[in-house]
Amino acid sequence: MRSLLRTASESSLIRAFSLIGLLSLLPVNQVRTLSAMRDYDIWWHTRVGHWILRTHSFPHAGIFSRTGENLPWASYSWGFELIVARLQSYFGLLSGPLFAMAMDIIIVSVLFAILWRLSRSFWWSWLLTYVAIWAMDLNWVSVARPVMFTILFFTIELGLLFLASASKRGGQTALYWLPLLFIVWANCHIQFIYGLGTLGLFAVVATAEHWVARRKPSGESSVENSALNPALLWSVFGACLLATLLNPYGFGLYRVVFHYALESKFAFNVVNELRAMSFRRDSHFVELLLVLMAFFAMGRRKLEPFKLALLLVAAIAAFRSSRDTWFLSIPAAAVIACSVNRTKVTDDEVSSEPSLGLNRLQLAAVLAGSLCIVALSGYDSHFSQDNAIKAVQTVFPLDAATYIEKNRPPGPLFNLFDWGGFLIATLPDYPVSIDGRTDVYGDDLMRTGANSGNGLNFDQDPAFNQANLFLLPVYSPLCRVLERSPQFRLVYADKIALVFVRTR
Repeated sequence: MRSLLRTASESSLIRAFSLIGLLSLLPVNQVRTLSAMRDYDIWWHTRVGHWILRTHSFPHAGIFSRTGENLPWASYSWGFELIVARLQSYFGLLSGPLFAMAMDIIIVSVLFAILWRLSRSFWWSWLLTYVAIWAMDLNWVSVARPVMFTILFFTIELGLLFLASASKRGGQTALYWLPLLFIVWANCHIQFIYGLGTLGLFAVVATAEHWVARRKPSGESSVENSALNPALLWSVFGACLLATLLNPYGFGLYRVVFHYALESKFAFNVVNELRAMSFRRDSHFVELLLVLMAFFAMGRRKLEPFKLALLLVAAIAAFRSSRDTWFLSIPAAAVIACSVNRTKVTDDEVSSEPSLGLNRLQLAAVLAGSLCIVALSGYDSHFSQDNAIKAVQTVFPLDAATYIEKNRPPGPLFNLFDWGGFLIATLPDYPVSIDGRTDVYGDDLMRTGANSGNGLNFDQDPAFNQANLFLLPVYSPLCRVLERSPQFRLVYADKIALVFVRTR
């Protein structure tokens, strides 16, 4: 029985089908749920991308917002926004799901490849990849958003760092690619700072290990630790830091980082994806289990300070915000992958096993098979523009926006936080009062808008007092207030939204 299982586990056909299932898992889910269409931020990201393409410039103030038009704002995800704007020009509403599916396949492929390189075991890398993407819950917190670039680039960076620390010589030369990676990263998403911090942590730990090794007796110093050249690592770190400044805003990106790190607190209490894990989703339990397994695996072998420090820092960030679950899940999977590696492959040795456990022709067949499954799933679930519109109508006030666009009631417009991004895209002639760009508004404006939506102190809200048009979700307590007031008249209603105009 054992020999039969071993033969089955080494079968290229079984491995290929297993990998096809892994690669097609998230895209098939996206095809069937169209969760990218229900994302609140993809709409304003796309509109910003079109604005950049039309004006050939970059915004420095809160465009599309009447309350934020004079407030400073940097489009720190402009690279992503150009991509989704171009995709929308060709694929319409399906651009979001298509982008999400493409990034899902790329992220899973890269994560599997790196975990295989660290573990040298096809099935361990397959299992850890599956558990990691389950813990990250990509189709909930990272749907068609710029953070998908961060997840991809962080996975690549972490793979390079782990391989460099495991190599006896020559492995650190792969780190020379990191500055180029950070040039692209800093122009796609603000969370490049996570990658820069991880690289800095790696350099700090290597420097400390080098300092300790030099003070030990010659017979006790660690050859493996001394192979990490602190001067080289700090040079790479400095080059990466300079690379992040090659963006339209220069050092201004770090002011945005400062805002998110120290000034933005209210958003972490009201925005679902920014809240701490509630353990109301199975992915939260999977992430916790994955982290515990990583600490256990690390304790079974010689303690490596960088891995321990990284897991501790990542745990603090990820447990603070469920949006950052990837920042903990990927290192945890990588730590476990390193712990199961028994091959001791050095830089000069070549593994007899084909790359990723399959040869190139088989890997090409795996990719083709995955795409075929996704295509068949799309055909079965009627993946089309019409279904995309239906998905939008279940979450966003598409019909109400159509009514406003057709009847042109006088503005300004007052809206709530969740729908702001959608209204930026669908009502270009009505600047919103608030939207998902929390760095534009700050805690005070966000708190004021939230109180107004709940029917509290709305008469002290300048955005409310200046507005003549109100588009609100039917569940908003503010709707009950406006319905009873003679100063407002209900002009449109459906199952999703109510539209009021001020009468005096």
